[in-house]
Amino acid sequence: MAGSILGMDIADGRAVLVQLAGSGRGSVRARAVVELPDEATPADIARAVADCVAREKLASDAYVLGLGAGQALLRTVTFPFTGSARIAKALPFELEQRFPVAVEELVPSWIEGDRVADGCRVLVAALRREVLAAHVEAFTAQGLAPKVVDIDACALGGVLPVLDADLPAEALVVHVGERSSRVMVLSGATPVFLRAIETGMDALRGGTAEVSAMVDGDGHVAVEPAALERLGRDVRAALALAAESVGLEPACVVLCGPGVRVAGLDAHLGELLGLPVRRPEVPSDVFAAFPGVGNAELPDYLVAWGLALRGARKVAGFDFRTGEFAYVDPRGRRREMAVWAGGLILMMLLGLGASWGAGVHRDLAQLEAGRERIRQIFHEVLPDVQGNFSVTQYRSILKSRMAELESHGREGARGGALDVLLAVTRVVPDKMPFTLSALSMDDTQISLSGTAGGFATVEDVKKRLEASGAFREVSIRSAQAEAKGKGVRFELVIRRES
Repeated sequence: MAGSILGMDIADGRAVLVQLAGSGRGSVRARAVVELPDEATPADIARAVADCVAREKLASDAYVLGLGAGQALLRTVTFPFTGSARIAKALPFELEQRFPVAVEELVPSWIEGDRVADGCRVLVAALRREVLAAHVEAFTAQGLAPKVVDIDACALGGVLPVLDADLPAEALVVHVGERSSRVMVLSGATPVFLRAIETGMDALRGGTAEVSAMVDGDGHVAVEPAALERLGRDVRAALALAAESVGLEPACVVLCGPGVRVAGLDAHLGELLGLPVRRPEVPSDVFAAFPGVGNAELPDYLVAWGLALRGARKVAGFDFRTGEFAYVDPRGRRREMAVWAGGLILMMLLGLGASWGAGVHRDLAQLEAGRERIRQIFHEVLPDVQGNFSVTQYRSILKSRMAELESHGREGARGGALDVLLAVTRVVPDKMPFTLSALSMDDTQISLSGTAGGFATVEDVKKRLEASGAFREVSIRSAQAEAKGKGVRFELVIRRES
């Protein structure tokens, strides 16, 4: 991609912009930071960025947008095959099992990672369709239509190998941002695991207790010990989950983001995780690319720089703009294909049976060719099922999968978890002391658990749900006062329409 490229990192309470000129590694032409209000909408953010672009003369030939990892549903999935086409066909079935949101409400993207046996690991991210559309439409309306939409931390996969030539093949990246943090496992330069953590620099700086070892670029700061412990605990939990998900043992921790300005944080994480912690070594030519930016400030720009590199050259990352976010739940199409394949297999069985009776020796080649064609059709329709089977086994597997698809179709028609949550939010006023903490559902009922201001509030919500007409029957399974009079813990049970 020739010309100028603007990386726009809007994930951490402010917009960080880095403009590259040219392709490849590119040279930094300009940079800027825009502080954003706490409750900024996508339209607010796009306007603020557009104003900055006009003010700082950052208009570019292409734009790359980075959204926060906290806005995405993230999973690492192992497939028994490789290749984008096969992954795309099998992915919807995996999403249905792993994400608590209806597939048609999500826009997924994935990064194909390292090979495992006959397959590969895939890092999958899914954004709610409405969230992605709101951002793309808002930035497009301001003349900043993003060529690529990525997840913020993934951009570091293209930056860190540039900054650290000795980066181990497997590394745990801890990016401590201003308001939140990211934990990512890199295998080579490819992200294979990613999670968001709520604790960031704001929380670390928010205390009053003195911790003399903690010093940032502005001098001695008071670091909240509880926040520091929470950050360490969350990073350790993410590392354990990564080990379970991807089976990798990182050789080191790479600490990056604004958190590198906290002296002693690397030692704290190293002791807690039992791994050596390193900070990216910054080559002198990188400083030259960021005129006026010192070592203490450079971490603020790395994600935006990585996003710009995503537009300049091929770097592993997500791209939610593929197909104009027109991802369509393929279950209906998949069922049509299964019906078609089943019918074709049946016709082949009948035809081959007649042929077999007419002349065994003459038609052995035709029989084998027919079986091979059945295998090809089967694996095109159901790429997630591996192995060679007899023709009758193929028919049995197809019949079973078609029944599953039919069941999914009925379930989708009755509404998913998001539909339930939307129905609840419509009838519960914003100011009502009522908080949901868990939702579970099966074929017959939905269970809602949480806390409320009192028993009367629980009863009021029950009546509102019944009056909404969205649910057949609502009952209070339990309601118990919290200790020290801090509200009521409840469980509501909703009977589903049959």
